[in-house]
Amino acid sequence: MRNIDYMTTRPDFSHQRISRDMVLPDRTINLQSDPENRKSIEDELKNAKEKYIYHLILSSGDKAMSPRDVELWAKAVLQAQGLHKYYMVIHAGEQGHTSNPHAHVIVRTDTRLGREDFFNMRKTGDVEQRFDRRLFRVLEEDWKQRPAEKSASSGGGAREVEADEEERGKRRGMDIQLD
Repeated sequence: MRNIDYMTTRPDFSHQRISRDMVLPDRTINLQSDPENRKSIEDELKNAKEKYIYHLILSSGDKAMSPRDVELWAKAVLQAQGLHKYYMVIHAGEQGHTSNPHAHVIVRTDTRLGREDFFNMRKTGDVEQRFDRRLFRVLEEDWKQRPAEKSASSGGGAREVEADEEERGKRRGMDIQLD
């Protein structure tokens, strides 16, 4: 299983071979520290009943993405395509080896993925990335406005605490629109 070795132990920026976690739909494991799980994954792939096994590399093109951002983004892309049997390894942040954060993914499926499927993955990834960026900007703007709202309110002491508790109890809505 050379793909697994490459994905989980490829050298980082400093050319040191490192151990990366493998993300599965239901758990995260480290194959280097857990030989039993490694054997289990190898057996799953060797005995897979699905017709096709693909090795995909997913990258949003956003160089600022953290490892967690890449993981969540890649999961969203896979789920949108109905791909639920995967083995993912993130190459980003300190565990990256290029300036382009990405995820290596082995996918098991009975469906042959064609040109249109890959186009749809790219399209989904782009939409997901735009959504994440807009959501971040909206949350950032909202967060910046909070101190201004608190300082603008007069009074203090017990009234301010009551107002904060009342405000937290209210539902706040956000309108996020994608082009």
